[in-house]
Amino acid sequence: MAKEKYNPKEQIKKALEEPGENVFESTSTLVGDARRADALDSLLETIQQEIKELEDPVSVAKLRMTAALIHQSGYDYDSAWKEAETVSREKGLPTLLQVYALDMLASVCMSRFDFAAAEAYAKQALGLTSDSTGGAPIEILNLMGDVYRHQHKFYLALEYFLELREACEKKNYEEGYAVAISNLALTYNLLGRFAEGEKHLIESLALAKKADNKVFIAISHSNIASHFIMMERYDEALEHVEKSLDIAREMKDERGVSNRLLVLARIYRETGRKYEALGHARTAYEIAEEKNFQGILPAGCRVYGAALADAGDPEAMLYLDKSIKMYLSQSRDEAPHGLEMAYLEYGKLLVDKDEQTAAEHIWKAINILKKRPRYPFLKRKLAEAENIAAGLPKISELESTSIEISQENLAKILDVSNAIISETELSGTLEKILDIALEISGAERGVIWIRGEAKLGLANAKNFSGPIKKEPDYPAINQVAWSVVGTGRELTASGSAEVRKKTGEIPYVEPMDVKSFFAFPLAADGKTVGVLYLDSRFAAVDFSESIRGLLLSIMKQAAMVIEKIRHIEEMGRESSQLKRKVKQQDNELKSVFGIVEKQQKELEGRYGIQNIIGHSPRMRAVFELIDKAAQVDLPVTIYGESGTGKELVARALHYGGPRKEGLFVPINCASIPENLLEAELFGYEKGAFTGAVETREGLFEVSSGGTLMLDEIGDMSAQMQAKLLRVIEENRVRRLGGRHEIKVNVRIVTASNKKLEYLVEAGEFREDLFYRLNVIHIKLPLLRERREDIPLMVDHFWKKAAGAAAEVPPDKKQAFMRVLMKYKWPGNVRELENEIERIIALGGTMDAGFLSENIITGLSSTFSVDGVEETGLNLREVEIRLIERALRAADGNKAQAARLMGIAKTSLYDKLRKYGIDWTGRRTQ
Repeated sequence: MAKEKYNPKEQIKKALEEPGENVFESTSTLVGDARRADALDSLLETIQQEIKELEDPVSVAKLRMTAALIHQSGYDYDSAWKEAETVSREKGLPTLLQVYALDMLASVCMSRFDFAAAEAYAKQALGLTSDSTGGAPIEILNLMGDVYRHQHKFYLALEYFLELREACEKKNYEEGYAVAISNLALTYNLLGRFAEGEKHLIESLALAKKADNKVFIAISHSNIASHFIMMERYDEALEHVEKSLDIAREMKDERGVSNRLLVLARIYRETGRKYEALGHARTAYEIAEEKNFQGILPAGCRVYGAALADAGDPEAMLYLDKSIKMYLSQSRDEAPHGLEMAYLEYGKLLVDKDEQTAAEHIWKAINILKKRPRYPFLKRKLAEAENIAAGLPKISELESTSIEISQENLAKILDVSNAIISETELSGTLEKILDIALEISGAERGVIWIRGEAKLGLANAKNFSGPIKKEPDYPAINQVAWSVVGTGRELTASGSAEVRKKTGEIPYVEPMDVKSFFAFPLAADGKTVGVLYLDSRFAAVDFSESIRGLLLSIMKQAAMVIEKIRHIEEMGRESSQLKRKVKQQDNELKSVFGIVEKQQKELEGRYGIQNIIGHSPRMRAVFELIDKAAQVDLPVTIYGESGTGKELVARALHYGGPRKEGLFVPINCASIPENLLEAELFGYEKGAFTGAVETREGLFEVSSGGTLMLDEIGDMSAQMQAKLLRVIEENRVRRLGGRHEIKVNVRIVTASNKKLEYLVEAGEFREDLFYRLNVIHIKLPLLRERREDIPLMVDHFWKKAAGAAAEVPPDKKQAFMRVLMKYKWPGNVRELENEIERIIALGGTMDAGFLSENIITGLSSTFSVDGVEETGLNLREVEIRLIERALRAADGNKAQAARLMGIAKTSLYDKLRKYGIDWTGRRTQ
């Protein structure tokens, strides 16, 4: 479809005429046609206009989901979430539209690496499907498989992908069938069934070629290449990744190009072509960083760092360390794929520098590699890691393999325990327990009953398409629950055959249309007080012993919740239990007060004026002003460029004054959008706007009795300035959506890197607000205006970062300090601190050779002809004077002198021989 012939309004009209059961297909087709016509922006703009004009809620919902799909394809996940959430909250929409909205929310959660939330939304979507809706949409089945694959629940993933393949076969949906085959291939490989995986990968490529789908062809080639790398068949891997890369470049798919270049770099590393590997890895990383491809950046840092290490570049450590941090911060998974290789490569670099830390990283890699599929590549890496570990210190807590319950699952038990302590209403607590049980088990639907005198009372149900008592399977589910009550034992069945067998043993139970179910008694003090029931209609879920044990632990917690709530209801607030609880809280408060008092003293010591480094006349004047300002309760404005220490001064004012017992609360006004800044400062009431699910105090209330620091106040809008002025004048705030004003008592300290008086003159800042805030004015000097403080700061930052003073000869240290004092430091104190931390991190010493390139470049301008003040000199004499001056500044270090002059080292050597100058800067001829 040519761009000039594409009419978005006509295409939208055509899509809206499609029947409701085709909502997934119609929106995908609409977006696909626009993409081929290079008209996505035009389509989105038209959709937004149509939404304003249309009155039919179903049509509006369809267009919102189309907009969500466009945003998702453009990696704008926040906008995609906003549109899908709006549809999911709309009442009375067709079921499949609600399913589509939940599917989109789950997909966005996957993109944000929140797999638990993705699973919850996907199950909620599955729960809405039934035979009347045409069964589960293939998009949901595929998403469920993908969720479980990322959670390392590979057998569950396999069940859903097999179900997906079967559904696509029934509907004769070739593209979906190809996706199912591709995902089955990846899952078989993760299960260690490599022959089946490879067979499906080849079949997937054939299907993609048959459909002439370039995107899918490229993905298939890339998947095959990754498989062959793991099988250590590098020539075959190279052939496939090059084909995939060609397609990605042809389609201008920068994400695909970045991904394929990383695969190519991995192949070149393993085949000894280290410099080609480095070039591809660098390009891949640069693309991912420029485009902010969060899903690729951790691997990009890892492969680039490893390639730098192969080339002997010390910056490898920075990239590998960054890779580990990104893997851990981006994924809620304990061991995201690729983390093990980052640990291994980083550990190898540390072996000669820090054996203890190296051992920790190597053992982390070993423990993850032991859980991975037994690919030849990973088996070799495991052997390599174990061989390295044999020569390193023992790390007992990392070598242990006896722990079966992960930290994540222990956290879930803690969640339930916290619910027991904090909840006094049964419904909220049981809903949380049910959510956690569904997440841990992998089951799709769940029910909790509470046992009464002679009945089971339905307490909570999750992921059913409607009222549970109207479900066709409900009579059988209810009988299963009563069977558990009668026996006091769990009842489980995995697989359709076992479900038929187990239900057949229970009188009056009709067959259930599920593939697995689990029913657990909730027992307290030997008495069954309730039942938890879980089932799955699409996957034959089977528990490991560790998961079963974890669920039983949660059931014990659930039973305790039930008994606790009942006891509270029977005994009332004046019971002896309440008195004991009050006494316990009193003891806890005393303990907390002791901790707070200790922390307060630590804060006063950490942020006191004595921790601001400097003895120059300018800083002594600042210290004198801080001492005086701290003792009075007046507003203070701090002016200084970025990096001069404005927040440190603000903290010194707080902890050195009468408000030190209160909170010090800083907020950067420039980093928060205006609508959010108002909510942050003034707070809001529950229901004040969409998303305000509970009342929240603003920062004026939180900091009442203490100090509120408004950083970068010069960037505050005129409207916010007016609201701030009102609060300062009246010492009262009104929360968003609130009816009443709340009295506050706050000392305000403002900071800016812009001169507020200039903003007032320009009409960008209110004059009345300026005079309210600028009662005391503190101007912080630039670092280049107090160069004599640099040696003190360097010593302080060195001890802070390294844990001890630098061990360096006095003459070397003095030379290092002289170089630092000549640099202009545009980033001020922050730049100096960062530079010292960088030198220490790279294992450097107080030597100008370890300084950053930008500092050396900045210093080179110092050694110019401007420094030669004598007149009447010819060009030869000027050049000699410059060389002598650079050599003296570099203490005879020729390489450093060349850098200071901004010329090549070989050029300097030629000039030294030409003019007869020795290394000290003296002429010999």
